[in-house]
Amino acid sequence: MTLYTNNPYQTDIIGACIIQPNRIIPKKEEWCTDPNQPIPDTSPEPTLNTELMFSSKSQKHLTPKHLLITVEEFFNGQIDLDPCSNSETKPNVPALVHFTENTNGLDRSWYGKVFVNPPYSRYVNEWVNKCIQEYNEGHTTEIILLVAARPDNRWFNSLQNHPWCAIKGRLKFSDAENSAPFPSALFYIGPCDRYRAFYEKFGFYGPIYKSTTFSL
Repeated sequence: MTLYTNNPYQTDIIGACIIQPNRIIPKKEEWCTDPNQPIPDTSPEPTLNTELMFSSKSQKHLTPKHLLITVEEFFNGQIDLDPCSNSETKPNVPALVHFTENTNGLDRSWYGKVFVNPPYSRYVNEWVNKCIQEYNEGHTTEIILLVAARPDNRWFNSLQNHPWCAIKGRLKFSDAENSAPFPSALFYIGPCDRYRAFYEKFGFYGPIYKSTTFSL
């Protein structure tokens, strides 16, 4: 696991590096690994109690505008698809195409540059597997995935070969009165020559992690 943070020190701890931004950036080949194939998840996942977390009883929580602006900038000004949209007529994500609950993004083919903020339910693993599948099959060029940071879950670890940002603090979703009581993670599923750009754009939100292989 490689950690990029603002810590001014660099050290190695069982294959982990702490690197100060703008001083030591890994070579491109050090970032490149083959993405994992989707992992079938048959183990029970805990259901998040959204009635306790938010004022809304919905499992859909709208991505903060400031984060969407950053995603748009990373995608060079255009999000092609939001497969988890709250609405086709008044969408929160400024994408060209929106799949809603009625059109079910899990059952449809994706394309282009995709932003995914899946419903916070026990089926999040299906959305994670869908992201990996659509990218591996070449349907999408890049995917940004926003999820709760739950490294104790199998679906989270199925993304281990992809860089991700551990967002500092707690996000305040646009439709919520209070900040979320759980941490959030932002994953990038895309070509390895864009990993550096992901680090530079989203490092503001928190440390960037990327798994590495090593021998004991």
